Amino acid sequence: MKLNKIFSILATSVFLFSCLPATPVVAETEEQQTGDIIINNVEGGSVNMVHSEACMLIDADTGEVIYAKNPDERLYPASITKILTTYVAAENSSPTDVITHTQAFEDAVPWDSSKYYFNVAGETYSMDTALHTIMMYSANNVCVAVANKIDGGEAKFVQRMNDTLAQWGCTNTHFVNSHGYHDENHYTTARDMATITYHAIRNEWFQNVWTSQTYVIPKSNKSPETTINTKVMNINPYSNYYYEYAKGSKTGYHDHAANTLVTYGEKNGIKLIGVIMKDSGRDMAYNDMKTILEYGFLHCKETEVYDGKFTKTLPVNQLMGENTEEIGAAVLSATTPIRHILPDFIGADKIKTETDIPKTLTAPIKKGDVIGTLSVKYNDILLGKTDIVSNSDVPLLSEAEFKKLHKENLKKAKAGSRSELFDIIKVAGIAVIAAIVLVCLLVASVGSSKKKKKKYKAYSRNNYRRRKLSEGDKQNGRYTIYEKGKKSKR
Repeated sequence: MKLNKIFSILATSVFLFSCLPATPVVAETEEQQTGDIIINNVEGGSVNMVHSEACMLIDADTGEVIYAKNPDERLYPASITKILTTYVAAENSSPTDVITHTQAFEDAVPWDSSKYYFNVAGETYSMDTALHTIMMYSANNVCVAVANKIDGGEAKFVQRMNDTLAQWGCTNTHFVNSHGYHDENHYTTARDMATITYHAIRNEWFQNVWTSQTYVIPKSNKSPETTINTKVMNINPYSNYYYEYAKGSKTGYHDHAANTLVTYGEKNGIKLIGVIMKDSGRDMAYNDMKTILEYGFLHCKETEVYDGKFTKTLPVNQLMGENTEEIGAAVLSATTPIRHILPDFIGADKIKTETDIPKTLTAPIKKGDVIGTLSVKYNDILLGKTDIVSNSDVPLLSEAEFKKLHKENLKKAKAGSRSELFDIIKVAGIAVIAAIVLVCLLVASVGSSKKKKKKYKAYSRNNYRRRKLSEGDKQNGRYTIYEKGKKSKR
């Protein structure tokens, strides 16, 4: 009996288990599980390509977003802060400016900061050397030295950094120091870091600094000449993380920020900026950066943004003394096509052309003369420009020819004035006649209306007399007829 019960329970359990689905119900996507915001302007969709908390990939020429993950999530930047530090310094100093190193710069940063060790007993070095140690060695102490050189103190320099961020519209970024050491109020986003880098690489000095793989620090008053190699591994050819298409790069790390990385990549003329924030280790950060850069290189191509078909005809004037006469016309053209590398999702309808040419030309004009320029833009960003040239020769007239033309034009002008005056009189006369006719019609209409009203009133009175019935006649059953003042009964 007990055995039967046991077998019954086992059979029931097997049956119930067999009713369960063999595989789980459709699993949630990565986006559903994590709530990640994915932007993919190439293919659409929400495929997560990176392990980092946030990332951003943009075209370095146009600023167009190619791919992004959680681009507006506020995160800690760590040492990628130094991109803005170096840019602001490059904008407000010169490479030969001299800095004198002191102990105060060392004391201004936490003991565990990354540093480059200059002699605190007054070693001097150039601003160019300072910026190279900041970007290649991530030197926090040198950031403070640069801030003091430019603004007399770090607080004022950081305010200059934040003012720059405001000008660029980086509303989700706020910095409290020049180096990125952790502070709860020191934060940014992947989108803002892409914007910062987009502007920074337009400074030639900055670009030279952050693309340096090696740098020679000249002999100073305290140290011999020294050669340093960058500690940013994806642009260091001696590193296992080296990526040949990474040209400029900056890393960052602290416990709260995890691994951060910003890289400028270039391949076959394609220029990209990638941002990785809060990644799980150095290996992952470099691999994620390579992934998004390769994706961008795959989906950008050279495109004809102007076909070379612009033409326009402009009048050509000649000046002689106080007189100006139109003596001909010149046909203009811009025949050189313009090509530019763009993300492949940017359509031709988003490309605009603008011309800068005068309304009229002044002789002499020769074939091939540059008259103006044609610019090709995307979202007000210049993609390229070409010259607008004349295809015509329009020589000066001789004095006799010019006087003859001037005389003929005066005659035409006088004849035109007379003709114009006649036309004005003619139009005025027609207008007067039309006004008189209109007045007559109005008067006639008013008179006719009065006659009709008078006739109608007379008719109404007569009709009333004919049909009036006296009270006495009603009682007698007879009608009283009024006719020309006489009364009769029927």
